[in-house]
Amino acid sequence: MAAKKSDKKEIKQTDVELMDMTGPVKQVKQTFHKVFRKGDIYERGKIVYPVGKSHSNGITIFNEKGKKIEAHLFSEDGHIYKQFYNEDGKATNYSHIKADGSIHYTGKHIYNKNGLEIENSSYNADGTFSSKIERSYNERGQQTECIQYFKENEIWHKSVWVYDINGFKIEDISTNGDGTLSHRNTYKNDKNGHCIQMEMYKSDGNLDKRHTFEVEYDSEGNYINNNQYHKDLKRASRELEENAWERDAFTNWIEKWDYYKGVMVSVTVREIIYYGEQPPFKEYLSKVIIDDKPIVEMKSNLTDENIPLSETALLTRELSNVRWIAEAASLPENFSAFRYYVIINNDSPSVLDYSHGTIEVIALMRELIESMGAQVYIHSAKTWKKMTMV
Repeated sequence: MAAKKSDKKEIKQTDVELMDMTGPVKQVKQTFHKVFRKGDIYERGKIVYPVGKSHSNGITIFNEKGKKIEAHLFSEDGHIYKQFYNEDGKATNYSHIKADGSIHYTGKHIYNKNGLEIENSSYNADGTFSSKIERSYNERGQQTECIQYFKENEIWHKSVWVYDINGFKIEDISTNGDGTLSHRNTYKNDKNGHCIQMEMYKSDGNLDKRHTFEVEYDSEGNYINNNQYHKDLKRASRELEENAWERDAFTNWIEKWDYYKGVMVSVTVREIIYYGEQPPFKEYLSKVIIDDKPIVEMKSNLTDENIPLSETALLTRELSNVRWIAEAASLPENFSAFRYYVIINNDSPSVLDYSHGTIEVIALMRELIESMGAQVYIHSAKTWKKMTMV
């Protein structure tokens, strides 16, 4: 007997709800701050711009239906990136404003009838062409081609993706503007479409590296997500996070504090404006340590620093640190340098990100590379459980 199809229409969440808010929200300003400890008090410091959290500081504006219509993202150098949205929630026009208020560049997105972006063009302040990206898709909606231009009608880079009859990616090819090969990758997948082997070829066509991946399934044949442990860890910690949030009259959080081993390391602040009458907003709130320890049990004066640890305890602590770093792994940054720094130094770093104008940081990085053989890594968007190279 066939099951009766449900007549219940799926209720789509509004953009306000997707940002974990309720009520008639008109605007939210969010800022990320370092925290300083003075005696028994934690005090909010200046706004910081942490690595991997580029959207931590900004303003989002909504219409009365809860749809996002505008977003302003702030950068450390005083620039503002403004993004505008249509009725379907798609990003349309955008502009980059310099610290002095002048326009750096503007741009627009164009979509096909299926809502997929087919063009992203940007223009200089005087209206002249700056860059363009064109995208093509197959009938499944998978991207098949991406062409980049930095001069009008002159291709700078081209990428092509190839799929098998099941829709699994089997090849991607990148070429330079003159048509020469930049690099090429081929993929072998299991019957469920998970990659089990990847071969990387150099610009001369010769094999550079071969990666093999171990894919695991449970007894019922369900794919085991490599990061599922960390998702469960986050889920288990939600009750503790709830205790570390300050909420307004609409139950929306307006302060959220991040702790590590009893040490408050950062605070995120939200200033929310509503349509209609405004609930009270707390301008500033200091936290007394003894009254606010959401993830530290009040025990004795013994701490990790003055208790001799066995080898097993040391290993347990080390694994805990590793998991804490890995639990932060998310696109686009798989390794959390911020959490690693906190573990090593038991404090927050003074610099969380840098731009081309941060001369001191760039000079230090160059010195480390030239004098100590340091290397700069760009982490890929995917993390595999096991990888071997031959």
